[in-house]
Amino acid sequence: MSKVEVGKVVNTRGLRGEIKVYPLIDELEAFNEFEYLLIKDTRYNIKGVKFFKNMVFVTLEGVDTIEKAEALKNYSCELYEEDLPELSEGEFYIKDILGMEVITDEGVLLGIVSDVLRTGSNDVYEVKCQGKKPMYIPAIKDVVLDYNIPEGKMTVHIIPGLDEL
Repeated sequence: MSKVEVGKVVNTRGLRGEIKVYPLIDELEAFNEFEYLLIKDTRYNIKGVKFFKNMVFVTLEGVDTIEKAEALKNYSCELYEEDLPELSEGEFYIKDILGMEVITDEGVLLGIVSDVLRTGSNDVYEVKCQGKKPMYIPAIKDVVLDYNIPEGKMTVHIIPGLDEL
């Protein structure tokens, strides 16, 4: 079964085993729909979820001390792909963007999306370019014109100065 990373344990909170998760999905509320998280290839059922400042605080069954929570720090939180919530039309997961070809509206292949940087205001796509330094494409509608998930292609419009970053 294929797994998808939905967050990363970045810290603990309190003495009773609550973990602080940096989410890797746009809809934080989706954590309310998750029944479990896979951390270090172990399935932990979710007992409770809270949100604060774009972070998710999760209480897991069997993790009831700070020591148990500390042992999960810096590990990925995953779900089996078939357990991901359904998305609305036009929405997609980060996993769908990674590896996409990035092509300009003039038909020039720029490279492949290698990372998605979460900046707060908008995501930024790191594009690995053949023989050049990476290019950073802001995920805004003036720049990203189309996502073709089935074909694995993204069409972008390069605004002045963007290719100099």
